[in-house]
Amino acid sequence: SLLKEKINTDPLTLHFSTSKSRNILGADEKQKVADIAKYTAHDKAAVVLIVGHSDNVGNRDSNVALGQKRAEFTKNYLSKNGIGAQIETESKGPDEPIGDNGTREGKASNRRTVITIK
Repeated sequence: SLLKEKINTDPLTLHFSTSKSRNILGADEKQKVADIAKYTAHDKAAVVLIVGHSDNVGNRDSNVALGQKRAEFTKNYLSKNGIGAQIETESKGPDEPIGDNGTREGKASNRRTVITIK
């Protein structure tokens, strides 16, 4: 569907402060949450996938755990905001950086959860 394509092409991505698992959403993110809610309301078999990520500071195991916490926080947030669909969570920890971990900005971009429809 076009909506699923829209959601997955420019996915809802939430960013987190260092070692934090909480987040405040802006208007753009809230619109994306609304799109996901709309899609999952129409497709009862839809599965929402939330993948948590971290920067590379500290040891890998704790970063994987932190990514999972971020994914769980995001799942709870979506559940409270009208997403009744099945939601799966996983963590890639520091393994899939999108930014340069050598810079502050790069690290910030790596501390994220990415939400798509499977």
